[in-house]
Amino acid sequence: MKILQNNIFLSVVLMMSLVACEQNINIDLPYSGDKIVVNAILTKDSLVYARVTKGAPTDKDVSSFEEISGAKVDLYENGILKETLGDRLYKNKRFYISSTPVKTGLRYDLKITATGLKNVEGSDVIPEKPFFVPVELIKQRDIKNNLYYGKLKFKIKDPAGVKNYYRLRIYPSRFATPLTKNTVYYNALDFKIDNFVDQGGFFAAFGDDMNRVDYFTDETFDGQEITLTATVDLYSQHSAMEFNALAPELTQLSRSAYLYFDSKRKQNQNEENPFAEAVVVYNNIQNGFGIVGGAADSLAIIRSSN
Repeated sequence: MKILQNNIFLSVVLMMSLVACEQNINIDLPYSGDKIVVNAILTKDSLVYARVTKGAPTDKDVSSFEEISGAKVDLYENGILKETLGDRLYKNKRFYISSTPVKTGLRYDLKITATGLKNVEGSDVIPEKPFFVPVELIKQRDIKNNLYYGKLKFKIKDPAGVKNYYRLRIYPSRFATPLTKNTVYYNALDFKIDNFVDQGGFFAAFGDDMNRVDYFTDETFDGQEITLTATVDLYSQHSAMEFNALAPELTQLSRSAYLYFDSKRKQNQNEENPFAEAVVVYNNIQNGFGIVGGAADSLAIIRSSN
């Protein structure tokens, strides 16, 4: 009994000493000065929307970088000046927007100048649209938990001989009547990929914290046609009845865009962990920070069979 009491006493003393030794340590990280930050994912057949902001020191408590107004943002197509992007507000944020869409297979450069800051530029090539076909959608119910979900099956045909990078999102959709045009609601649903069909039987993907997006490469299925099955949350009976179709969106990303999203995910995961290894977000902007990345998306609609 005496030994037990001594052990308890020593444990309490140890805990008190650890608490007493706790100390906040401020680490001064080097700051290379204000630089332009560019964020632009250039999507096939779409206008360019470029966010141009100014970087800040790590000790500055800001919720977002300071927007830069009055910058000159030039868009080049295969090395030839195509246009200077216009500056306007979109959804309460300042964007520099093109008047013409970008095209597959071409290289686009964004060259940006702003008063008092070093000129920056970034470039990428717009990839081809991915080939995929939704095969089947069946709505099901988890009676025990009173939840509704959909089983979505679709096929991807991967081009051979080149590494491809993919992003998958799934949106709810609705046909008001069998003869009316469908409506897609661009609020991505939670989902998870259930299986991967290839000779190796292996599928590696990463997504966001909400399970509303998956990123993956064709490392294990180069040049193959694969079949994937996803479980999609429909949340409630009302949602399950309201949405009688789904709209899966498969996007082919450039290597730069994929590496950017991957590094951002890792940074977000480690943000609250002081012991995690620091993650440097992928950057392809000369003299600045951010991303100019290429993408080509393909959206398909599939009705529920029940």
